Amino acid sequence: MSAAAGSAPWLLRHELRLQWRSAGKKVPLVVAFGLLFIFLHLVAGLLAYGCRFMPPVAPGALRMGVTFGLAFAFLMMVSSGIVLAVQALYARGDMDLLLSSPLRPRTIMVVRGLAIAATVGGGLGALVLPFANMLALFVTAKWLLAYAAIVCMALLGTGTSLILAHGLFRLLGPRRARLFAQVFGGLLAATVPLLGQIPSAMSATAKQHAASGLMALIASGPGPDSWLWLPARAFTGEPAALAAAALFCGGAFVLATVGLARALIGNSIAAAGSASGRAPAQAVRASRFRTATASVLRRKELRLIARDPWLIAQMAQQMIFLAPLGLMLWRNGVSGVSAAWLLLVVVAGMVGGNLAWLAVSGENAPDLLEAAPVRRFDVLRAKLEAVLLMVAAALLLPIAVAWRADAWLGLTLAVCCTGSVVTSALLQTRFPTPGKRSEFNKRGNGRVGVGLVQLVLVSGWGLTGYLMLQHSPWALLPLLLLMPLPAAGKMFR
Repeated sequence: MSAAAGSAPWLLRHELRLQWRSAGKKVPLVVAFGLLFIFLHLVAGLLAYGCRFMPPVAPGALRMGVTFGLAFAFLMMVSSGIVLAVQALYARGDMDLLLSSPLRPRTIMVVRGLAIAATVGGGLGALVLPFANMLALFVTAKWLLAYAAIVCMALLGTGTSLILAHGLFRLLGPRRARLFAQVFGGLLAATVPLLGQIPSAMSATAKQHAASGLMALIASGPGPDSWLWLPARAFTGEPAALAAAALFCGGAFVLATVGLARALIGNSIAAAGSASGRAPAQAVRASRFRTATASVLRRKELRLIARDPWLIAQMAQQMIFLAPLGLMLWRNGVSGVSAAWLLLVVVAGMVGGNLAWLAVSGENAPDLLEAAPVRRFDVLRAKLEAVLLMVAAALLLPIAVAWRADAWLGLTLAVCCTGSVVTSALLQTRFPTPGKRSEFNKRGNGRVGVGLVQLVLVSGWGLTGYLMLQHSPWALLPLLLLMPLPAAGKMFR
């Protein structure tokens, strides 16, 4: 039976449908999710079956391990939940329409909060529930209570995200709140893999000291009945602990969605007014172009990027996820220098490709440029020059530091970063896909071939840099092999 129009279940279905539409192509997503879910069940089944023949884990070690795992999962939920909360409150601009409906304001916020909880909880459940299912099958059925524990964590993470979104609005305003939420969410999401790489970056002696200190901490830590272990006890199947955790998490969700409903709705309306409001009229003085047309076009592209810090934050968030890989590579040397320097080549290619898409495909006034008395070649050249200037400004300092440490390293990075950004930008120019700048996150939809070609090109420049650091005469071979590759981008578009 379908929900009645205008009811809370009807609105919740509408919210979930909006989030599902923003996921891009549905069939590949469903297939990938299904394959991942099956693969995780197979891995979890092998681990759970092996647990039957292993000695039991010490209760203190199990409690601490589950507690740390839940803390990391909570950080991941908040990292994505705060971005979803800020977008739902300050970027959608539909609060006036919802308030004109027969729904109560508190119902609107509860439904919107439940939609965010379903999104953040679904991601964690897809990773955790296969292991809970297999442990329930081979060890004990109490692990099935993990379903309820994930619901509780999703409610707690959503409530925390909504409270943080409200605080960001009060401190920074709607526009800066969106920017800070994007950066803050990316930093939180990168914290988990960074902390996971700390043991690999430690020496053998440091690992031994850390292990002994951890065992001492477990032995001298709080007792098994301490409130500190309440989340772990709830997740491992203790009904009383799960009931207490459910009350706490549900209370946090109710506080955020019901207690702060009027404040959050007021913030949303104020954000919509700020976004649509116009600046006061000012006297405009006529001016002439005092420089060449190409220079004017370059300045235009630079100003468009500088005026939209939201796009800069989105690109910075993507680069943040390279930090764990950099930490892994830092201890691996190439001819006396760290291999982590080569990540600059990857960063240059990715940032150059993103900026080139914004300049070429995300042009807001293509008809105006087509009607201008400027050749198309000159327009594209000015756009690419602007992209090169922006990437060069971002990488100038780290390359200068590398050059000071080792001249050959600095020359290698300068050559490979330049090649990486140039080829990535030319690829975006060769296969443009016009779209709105606001759809930056969806630029890869339907362009799997172009994205794959760009990744291979960037990797090829990274391999060239690796061979150059080794003073290998085969340094140019990867580039020669990849020269015909851009022609395949159109084949798989």
